[in-house]
Amino acid sequence: MSCHRVTTRICFQDVRVARKSDWSWQQAGHYTVTLNSGTLTVSRAPFDITAADAVRGYGSSNPAFTGTITGLLNGDNIGASYSTTATRTSPVGSYAIVPRTIDPDGKLGNYSLRLNIGTLTIVPAGITSVSLLANHHARVIGTGDAGLTYTVQATSDLVTWQVIGTATADANRVLVFEDADAGSFTARFYRAVLP
Repeated sequence: MSCHRVTTRICFQDVRVARKSDWSWQQAGHYTVTLNSGTLTVSRAPFDITAADAVRGYGSSNPAFTGTITGLLNGDNIGASYSTTATRTSPVGSYAIVPRTIDPDGKLGNYSLRLNIGTLTIVPAGITSVSLLANHHARVIGTGDAGLTYTVQATSDLVTWQVIGTATADANRVLVFEDADAGSFTARFYRAVLP
């Protein structure tokens, strides 16, 4: 028995076939060989682009958006870019991060594309709480973009602001500053701003 692989397995046992032009009538042992044409259907491959979620503080620039691409085949050169309508002055809230395909070689038609939108969350920036410590210092806590250093300012009259130090937001976006002079004032207001 000899077997030949095309897209399925075709096996012949004791079959002798004449020239291709004779196949329509050739008897081969106990078999009559008839050729039938078939159709090979190539369907589109699943392909996903997913925008990663991001968080930033109010008044800061948008971070560099990223995402994941899954399902590429044959080394096809398809990439993605990500954008949002949010600007530096957009209010606190949630905004869509929309993926867009980059297909310089025109291969996207071979795929069944699914775009998964991410979310940019803009959170309040600046001072979120002030607490008076037993030593009459004030602990000032705020939020900001991780790794950025903010200038902490204070005022007693909400008109004249004075720089009293700096604080850097940690990986959880929290900044902490201790004001040693807080006990010297009847009222003290704080803000954190980018230099």
